Amino acid sequence: TWYTAATGGTAIAATTALTSGVYFGNIIDATTGCESSTRLQVTVTVVDPAATPTTNNATQNFCTLNSPTVANIQVNESNVVWYTTATGGTAIPSTTALATGTYYGAVSSAVGCENPVRLAVVVNVNSPSVITTPRTTQTFCLSALPTLASILVNETNVVWYAAATGGTPLANNTPLTAT
Repeated sequence: TWYTAATGGTAIAATTALTSGVYFGNIIDATTGCESSTRLQVTVTVVDPAATPTTNNATQNFCTLNSPTVANIQVNESNVVWYTTATGGTAIPSTTALATGTYYGAVSSAVGCENPVRLAVVVNVNSPSVITTPRTTQTFCLSALPTLASILVNETNVVWYAAATGGTPLANNTPLTAT
């Protein structure tokens, strides 16, 4: 049984909402109905749940090439914990690789309280197709002033580089030169 006083007082109903304060509890013997003479003192702090996180973009796109993780989801608050369900579930470690789907974030307070309302963020992890060409060997006349845009490929939005890996993208109007 719980009370708000160390001695005397009226027992608090079990359905009473818990608020911050000092509470005193004792044991009632089930056979005799007698209460223990000493009450245990417990200090309770009830913390308001943390705020709901916000984002600048409810649908976020990532490239597999960048190896995105849960930590890469953009939110405006810190201490956001992510889940794959709107309620319940287990928190996802921030180092977990992102997959296409909806993630639900909650701000976690300093004492671990979370707002039961979670922010939904749709994540798209994109893996563009491999560039292909109908001709792996192509010849151009230098007098026609060919550029990278002159190279025949099957896909659109191709980005050209001077190296097989790394480097800076070249402009599509970069001239092709004779070797």
